[in-house]
Amino acid sequence: MAKIHLDKNGNPCGWWQTPEAIAKRQKPEAKEQKRIADKIRNEKPEVKAKRSATSKAHYERKKLKGIPQADYQRRKRAGLVTKPKSKGKLPKKDKSREKRIFSWRDKAMSARQRAKRLLRFPDWADEKAIYEIYENCPEGHDVDHIVPLLGKKVSGLHIPENLQYLPSYINRYVKTNKWDNSWQSHTMDMSMAEKVLSYFEKYTGKKDHSVEIAEWKEILRKERFGKPTLTLVETPKQIVEPPPWESFKDFYKKYGNLKTYYKESVEPPPRESFKDFYKKHKDYRPNV
Repeated sequence: MAKIHLDKNGNPCGWWQTPEAIAKRQKPEAKEQKRIADKIRNEKPEVKAKRSATSKAHYERKKLKGIPQADYQRRKRAGLVTKPKSKGKLPKKDKSREKRIFSWRDKAMSARQRAKRLLRFPDWADEKAIYEIYENCPEGHDVDHIVPLLGKKVSGLHIPENLQYLPSYINRYVKTNKWDNSWQSHTMDMSMAEKVLSYFEKYTGKKDHSVEIAEWKEILRKERFGKPTLTLVETPKQIVEPPPWESFKDFYKKYGNLKTYYKESVEPPPRESFKDFYKKHKDYRPNV
């Protein structure tokens, strides 16, 4: 039976790969012995013929390419080749590329391929309806799976009934890949504010979303009850323009003098007689 050799890791190997053989080759006597053996082998005529044939073949290949390699090496050995002066570091190539903007078609195809890979794309799914949903997705929104394709508790399918529109930051940072039984009634036609607030209720992250929650609550209140009856904004007051100033000529043309003006404009009340006065105030006695 042949002996099994093992390397330093305990794996089967050839005898020359064993730690003992490697240590033996590293000794100075072994290196000197190898150098002498290589020198004797290279002086043999068949080895010399083989080396010259390979070098000639290499020279012919370079000559066909238009690179006189032998002439260059000869000039280099003679010291006729000088290195060009360096112009300093060349500027690096600008590798920054514009960020690619994915179209709705790219997003639909990538979602389809991912669903197929996860075995969540049935044969009876309506692909035309799915493509229409992706095509009509509003700007700043994502097409989200109501039941995630690969959830911890439950997994959904890539079908139109399981798709909805969500704002991008809600889909990526708030809802993510979660599922809760209270979300079973969510559909595409359901109120966006109501869905977003339900996702905020189950949010377990560290970021404070109090401002966003207040905004979505105000949107939901407007959807349910309309505009508020009491407006906090003050209504502008009605500006009453004064009548135009009347000139003296027009005044005297109308009234002639001040007596007629006061008679026409301010009429004094009729004077009361003593009889009428005493009829009203029977107990009145003048202070004499």
